[in-house]
Amino acid sequence: MRRCCRVLGQRKASIYYKHKRKNEDAQIAAMLKGKAIEQPNWGFRLLFHWCRNQGKPWNKKRVYRIYKAEKLNLRSPKARKKNQKGSHKPITCRTNKPRMVDGLFKRCSFK
Repeated sequence: MRRCCRVLGQRKASIYYKHKRKNEDAQIAAMLKGKAIEQPNWGFRLLFHWCRNQGKPWNKKRVYRIYKAEKLNLRSPKARKKNQKGSHKPITCRTNKPRMVDGLFKRCSFK
């Protein structure tokens, strides 16, 4: 083994090294999914801080990578269409009752 390492220019320790990092991605994904179903209005920040409060020392970038991979991103609401000019609904009200139309008060009267 020593001769092989000398020829390759590597150290013996690099051959025998076993990484100690645990693959907790599945556990992170399960926690995020469970809480996202339980709290559908929570975004990434609330979910991440909830995980931290549970005592998990996970990195923010790692949790966000899994959050995106699981497609847990909240969809932003669609923009509302503005009323076009002339497309106002007709005013139906009782006599002299003030009604709000386009931000202005109008009084209804029958002639």
